[in-house]
Amino acid sequence: MVPSNYSPILSVLSTVLLFGGVFSNGKVCYECYHMSHPRDCNNVVECGSHQVCYVNRYVTSDAHVYYNSGCLSYNSCYSHHGRRESEPASNTKVDVTATGIRRNNPASHPDCSSCCHHDFCNTNLCETHKVNSTKKRCMSCDSVEHLSDCQTVRGCDEDEMCYTSYYLHTFGEKRFRLGCMRNNTCNQGGAVHIGETQFCSKCCIGENCNRELCKDAATPPPITTPGTTTLVCEDDPNRPCIPSLLPTICADSVFRNFCMKSCGLCGGGFIGQTSPGVTTSITSAPVSTTAPVVTTVVTAMTSSTAATTGCQDSNQQSCAFEILPIVCFDDIMKFYCRKSCNICDLVVPPTSACVDTHPTQCNNQTMLTSICADKELADLFCQKSCGMCQGATSPATTTCKDDDTRCFSIPFLSMACSDPNQKHLCRQSCSVCT
Repeated sequence: MVPSNYSPILSVLSTVLLFGGVFSNGKVCYECYHMSHPRDCNNVVECGSHQVCYVNRYVTSDAHVYYNSGCLSYNSCYSHHGRRESEPASNTKVDVTATGIRRNNPASHPDCSSCCHHDFCNTNLCETHKVNSTKKRCMSCDSVEHLSDCQTVRGCDEDEMCYTSYYLHTFGEKRFRLGCMRNNTCNQGGAVHIGETQFCSKCCIGENCNRELCKDAATPPPITTPGTTTLVCEDDPNRPCIPSLLPTICADSVFRNFCMKSCGLCGGGFIGQTSPGVTTSITSAPVSTTAPVVTTVVTAMTSSTAATTGCQDSNQQSCAFEILPIVCFDDIMKFYCRKSCNICDLVVPPTSACVDTHPTQCNNQTMLTSICADKELADLFCQKSCGMCQGATSPATTTCKDDDTRCFSIPFLSMACSDPNQKHLCRQSCSVCT
């Protein structure tokens, strides 16, 4: 019998106030079927805004206990099941008649169903004996276009953290990589794969916390240039603005900023070829753009001038045409393909002192092995770490320069200059020399 003071509107309002904020966005829940324990599930799914996470325990006809987990509508969960995560898991049998539960349990007898309304909360529901594992849970995917595309979880060791990197893969497309990484590697800035351009690499502590990392790297923040600024519009002389590669380069939001003149970004149309030795000055009005803009004035020269006699590609790196846009834009890999990247005349200023010109890469043992195997690269980048000093002394003063080759990547540079913890990687470009 309904009490005389019962108000349906008040009841609905109370429900909205209590759960409205909790269920306004879709939860991320573990989803598996016919598992020995809920904690064995390593697959996640993004639920609808009206759904919560659930676990259903059932007994088969041959007396085996299994679990189902996933998403279930709030009404089905709490109207039919009547249990929430705050209630203790008891042996009391619950009448489970919801279609979403029963359909996955043929010939079985369900004896527990429980729901919860937080991300990744359904790993221990309906368990008689809960186990607190020392293994950390991290999202794990090798190459996904969007963070939400990653639905696999793996267990990580005690000395590992969750990590995410946003990088340019072999075929020139931007992808996310998620997984586990050793604590000491994370503390050193993350692992760098040979020949790979990384826009972001971050670590975190917490269950599946790496699903939220590097989100901003995919969409660089807008940069506003000062009003009435005179810029020099020219191709970067250290980049391969080769006419045959321009269609690929100019179509890429990152690469085209290195070939602004050839890609027609100086205010004119598409040029299609470089004009060596010509500098164009333009006056720009205040403009806000989502495409990163480089305001560094460079010397007007191109690598398409006279090629050095005997300049050849190395046989240690593929210089195939289809991957040249990636190889030629990498500050280490391009020296393997000097002829194809048209940088035979590129002169690297010599140094009298024996130093590592790119300490970040030289401190990475995986990259160092590859660099030291090539005498020319070792001499250019890691003289000290590769043992080529031969009694030379370290310089008394430190030259202010960019210590990370990723500073040539506009998205990385934009992110590093705005992050106090990473400015030191690109001291010259970020204008933080002391």
